[in-house]
Amino acid sequence: MICGHLNVLHARLVAITEQALLTGSWGGHGIRSPEHWLAWQTGLSPARARRIVLLAKRRHELPATIAALDAGELSIDQAVAVATYVRAHNDAEACALAKGATVSQLSNLLSRYRYAPTPPPPTDEPTGEPAPGPAEADAAAPETAEDETATGSEPDADADADADADADADEDAPTFAHGITAPTDHERTTRAAAPGQVHFGYDDDGRFRFHADLPADEGARLEAALREAKDRLFRARKTDVSWAEAVLDIAERSLASSSPSRQHRYRTYVHLDAEGAWLQSGPALPRPLLDKLLCDPELQPVWSRGGFPVNIGRAAKAIPDHTRRLVLDRDRVCRHPGCTCRIGLDVHHIIPWTSGGRTDLTNLVALCANHHTRNHRGEFTLTGNAQVADGLTFRRVNGSIIEAHRPPVVPDGTAPPGPPPGHAYAHPTGERLDTGCVVFSEPPARVAA
Repeated sequence: MICGHLNVLHARLVAITEQALLTGSWGGHGIRSPEHWLAWQTGLSPARARRIVLLAKRRHELPATIAALDAGELSIDQAVAVATYVRAHNDAEACALAKGATVSQLSNLLSRYRYAPTPPPPTDEPTGEPAPGPAEADAAAPETAEDETATGSEPDADADADADADADADEDAPTFAHGITAPTDHERTTRAAAPGQVHFGYDDDGRFRFHADLPADEGARLEAALREAKDRLFRARKTDVSWAEAVLDIAERSLASSSPSRQHRYRTYVHLDAEGAWLQSGPALPRPLLDKLLCDPELQPVWSRGGFPVNIGRAAKAIPDHTRRLVLDRDRVCRHPGCTCRIGLDVHHIIPWTSGGRTDLTNLVALCANHHTRNHRGEFTLTGNAQVADGLTFRRVNGSIIEAHRPPVVPDGTAPPGPPPGHAYAHPTGERLDTGCVVFSEPPARVAA
């Protein structure tokens, strides 16, 4: 039942977004696009905001799909899959298919479905004579050119404009306020063949943003590499692997394969002083992230005179290699209750090193990268003696003890607004989808005026 309620609420969000597009109310100082406005207003990710804006732009073209979403019979991702790939005249057929298919099945099928070429628009005044063959057309072409040269006439600009208008009308692309239009078939094809682009950098909050926009074949290679990295971490008994960790695993393996001289060039440097810390040519670091990095750093003093650096001292590790080996051999797995990760473990100071915590076996514990980060974000606390088998206590923010097996969360019984009477969400069947049996109807032929 909760799925139907969620679908109805998503449909309301799409309707509101369409109204913002029609009225132009999304615009404002500092707002770059409707997607930017929606992500800011709702807290959605930029990717999810783009999908909802796309669905809002095509909302009037896909009445059957939108009606099913409004009634709670389709999820937002199923509707977005239809809006991304399906032509307007196949709306009802695609909607019926979407109700019994998963999002992956829809994306795989609809992205590869080949529509018949769109026929050229008919002429306004049919003459009833047969169209000239290729040979006749070639023979007539020079005569036409000679006539135009002799008379000094120019090509009919109005005819070209009418042809362009017919082509535009053939795509049924709606125009919104501020010049926003839904993508046409030609724009989608051009976009799919465009060269790849990658953008990355730090935002105003000091977060590193990475965005890749690649053609399908290059994207498939990147996806395969990410899946391999995620599977590698999973096989190392890290059961809660995220895609971000897969990206970092690829980066770490690339750096590890470089020669020592190249590793030195691409090392990450953190600058410290009495007031805080910052990355080399990067943003300032918040205290939780700094404490995490200082759990196991390699320190290299910089000697200054008059506020200017004059020399660099010898580098030394805060945790000696022999101490690290003893900690990893003792723990062998992340010490957080219930975690079975054995790869890429960090050595963590229970009492922070910056607060006077000792670098000895009683104060050092192995944690996976995920739980190490969550500890420094303040999601849980860790106290006790790491040398004792059950000597560590993990507590949540509210003070409750974290155990290996957590009780399931029981809903409170309240329900949001749901689908109208007679409508309900039916989850996909899960059966294999025979793509060869899916054939969409062709658009109706236009009749010359």
